Order: sequence, then C-alpha cells, then structure tokens
Amino acid sequence: MNVAAENETDLRHYAGPDGRGWICDNCGETIRNAGDGWVQWLSLASESGNRRARDLSLVHHFPASPQKGSREHGCQFDEKSEFRKDRSIVCDLSLDSFCGADGLMHLLSLFADEKIPHGDLLTMIMRIHTPGYERARFHFDRAIAEGVIEPNLPEGFHWQKDITAVLRWAERQKR
Repeated sequence: MNVAAENETDLRHYAGPDGRGWICDNCGETIRNAGDGWVQWLSLASESGNRRARDLSLVHHFPASPQKGSREHGCQFDEKSEFRKDRSIVCDLSLDSFCGADGLMHLLSLFADEKIPHGDLLTMIMRIHTPGYERARFHFDRAIAEGVIEPNLPEGFHWQKDITAVLRWAERQKR
C-alpha cells in the first residue's frame, strides 16, 4: 500500500491502490492523485419530499482539470445549469476524503444512508479501493466474452486474480 494511504492525515498525494491514479468520468484523462480528484453527485427532492441522488461520478477537481481553460467548471458539474434542469443540488467532496480506511468508512456511511443508488456506490468503492479495478472495468465485458476470465461472483464483482488477468489481456490487445 502507498505510504500516504497509511497516513490518514494527508491523502492528497495518494495515487490509488495501484499507484496509477483514477480515470475522470468527464474527460477520460488520468487523475494522478487524490488531491486532484473530486467525487460529485446530484441530489434532488423526490415527490415524497425526501432527497435522492443520481450521477455519482469521479472527476478532476477544477484546479487540476484539463478542461479548465475550455469549460467554466472544468470537469465538475455546472451547479447553476444542473439546478435549472431539475432543481438538482450538486453534492461533492474531494477524492482524498474517500481514500484510506476513513474514506472507505465514509463511503459505507453513504451506503447506509440509502440516498445514493447502491450499485453506483459499490462501483465507486471498488474504483477507489480495489487495486487494478479502475482500469480493468473498461475491459471486463469483452474479456468475459472472449473467455479471458470466467466470473463466479455476482455481476460487477471480480476476484483480484481476474482483475490482474484482464489488465494483462488488455495490455496485449494494445500491441
């Protein structure tokens, strides 16, 4: 594990469980460390008056965004535009607040709160905390179809050995 992840006091320089960072859901470029990342979602009132969430995403924090010169909000949501669409409120926190043991506990508390769709939260937990998952996730379907791995966990969940096999396979496909 990265030394920064062991030191919960400052996770801004943490580069993920495999040291390669994360992939921005908006621009597709690498988020090199947790200090450059932002986790965001939209919260809106349901007909019953309770709040529910959608569009959980991991993006570049504005100062690190490759799009900050071309888009007013970089890779992050445009708060005014989202509110105008359907009165959604942007909820967001820095990626480093979801890293390490306390960050995992924070994500699990959101799971218990039941306002963000559980499938989205489970995927975000795997992206932030499981080595190799962030890059392998783009290749799972094709790797399964081609017989690279034969999953025996519920859909969307993969053993570490399968993640490693998918990453090796994907690397060979590039050549």
